[in-house]
Amino acid sequence: MKAAIYYDSFLLRGASLRNTEWVIGLVVHTGHQTRIMMNSTGSKAKSSKIEKLINVMIAYIFLLQICLCMIAAVYGTIWENVYESKAFYLDLASQGFHVSVQVLTKFGTWILIFTNIVPISLIVTLEMVKYLQAFFMGWDYMMYDESLDEPAKVQSSNLNEELGQISHIFSDKTGTLTCNIMEFKKFSVGLKSYGTLDPPKEKRRSYLGEEGISNVNFVDRQFEKDYLEEDSQQRADILRMLLCLALCHTIVVQYREDAEEYIAQSPDELALVNAARFLGVKFVGRDEDSVITLQVARPYLQKARKFRLLNVIEFDSARKRMSVVVQDSASEKIFLFCKGADSIILPLLSPSHHNFSVKNKTEEFLENYAQDGLRTLLLTERELEIGWYK
Repeated sequence: MKAAIYYDSFLLRGASLRNTEWVIGLVVHTGHQTRIMMNSTGSKAKSSKIEKLINVMIAYIFLLQICLCMIAAVYGTIWENVYESKAFYLDLASQGFHVSVQVLTKFGTWILIFTNIVPISLIVTLEMVKYLQAFFMGWDYMMYDESLDEPAKVQSSNLNEELGQISHIFSDKTGTLTCNIMEFKKFSVGLKSYGTLDPPKEKRRSYLGEEGISNVNFVDRQFEKDYLEEDSQQRADILRMLLCLALCHTIVVQYREDAEEYIAQSPDELALVNAARFLGVKFVGRDEDSVITLQVARPYLQKARKFRLLNVIEFDSARKRMSVVVQDSASEKIFLFCKGADSIILPLLSPSHHNFSVKNKTEEFLENYAQDGLRTLLLTERELEIGWYK
């Protein structure tokens, strides 16, 4: 039997395979002829401006020493040959060497005499100062990380004097200058926006009674009123939004002895699913038959809902969105849930179903979120007829 291998079946160098009990694999394109090895270069030695300046100055001093020693050697050889008979007390006539040998001998002698011209002690002193500076950096409480309980670690003392002298910053804006830790803070449904930009960081129980849910920093009293109001259109819209968050992802649940853990491909995906969990729709897991189980918080009770995962269209740089097709096990209805960039989602909205007041208000919320420095995306859904889907 022949089976095709596509790009998504490859494990690239540095990748790790998790949540898989066994795998059948073969090795392709290994060794130093691979693209990544051909493009890889050795690490370059870094040196500060002061070190570069000192190296140049030492080179100049050494050249000056060579010139002085050569002049002294030539002059000394000429003087000996001229005053050989007069300076009998120096016993110069007993040497009897060729002129070139005399010049080389005297050149080496003057090199030893002028050894102190090259400031070797200066280099040693600078290295000792840098070594001591490294201890002060480790003791600096302003660079102490309380979350990890670790002080600053100085791996190399060659660039101490360059600290704080940054001239250029290049960033791809999605994690280069940050810890790349995403927190869910705001969202909008219909004509209302929920959440604050800087909510107080306090331990709050989720709407399912759970504590310690990470990547969520959300609080809004108005949301609690709207979510607990039964038989309201706003609550139904909120629930549809949370269902989209809880269903449209590729997260895998890993069960440990005392808890369960979400394994996500990206921190923003983990933040979105944890947000749905915090707000009342928990992703429980996906079984072998691709049936997704959700735990939904209702007013004063909890309910389990199941969806069969029919298709997954993953995010890529061309589509800039991710889509899933699921079937509600209770109603047998098929839904398409999608999340992605607003520049891609907005042109794809069906004109016949536009609620222009909601659309305009949503675009206003997007603009406000972006001005606050938040990353934004749109969530959409569509009910598919079973015959059309097939």
